[in-house]
Amino acid sequence: DVDFTPIPTVDPHPPALAGMHWFGIVQYIGGDRTSDWTEFYRELFGFAALPDDERFGILPKGRVLKSPCGHFYLQLIAPIPELLDEEREEKLQRVAFGAPDVLAAVAALRQRGVDFVESPGVHTEARGALTKPHLGGVMFELVHHTPA
Repeated sequence: DVDFTPIPTVDPHPPALAGMHWFGIVQYIGGDRTSDWTEFYRELFGFAALPDDERFGILPKGRVLKSPCGHFYLQLIAPIPELLDEEREEKLQRVAFGAPDVLAAVAALRQRGVDFVESPGVHTEARGALTKPHLGGVMFELVHHTPA
């Protein structure tokens, strides 16, 4: 590949840090659009809605969809009027990684300079953690999850 030149001293396939693995994405959607987006992902990719009591991570809002293979999740979050400071546009907002031990993953990432949100409403705990955005970019969420 002409875009990437391997560095001879760097492992091209390093092991996952603290067992982290791809988990899914969080998408903010417009008000009253949950059914539209659920149908879109069902029709196009075969996603199915999880029961309302099945949740992951530290921000268990909205609707969670599961891919047909069962290894990828989409969380659709509609605006919550009492929490909105500004108009929220529809966008992909977070990338989620599963980790069998969230606290160990957070410790390993903090050693590498990753900052996490710590507030009364959102804080690092065994079931999940949320990184601070960097330069207004995407945030990353860690979710307690052990791959099957």
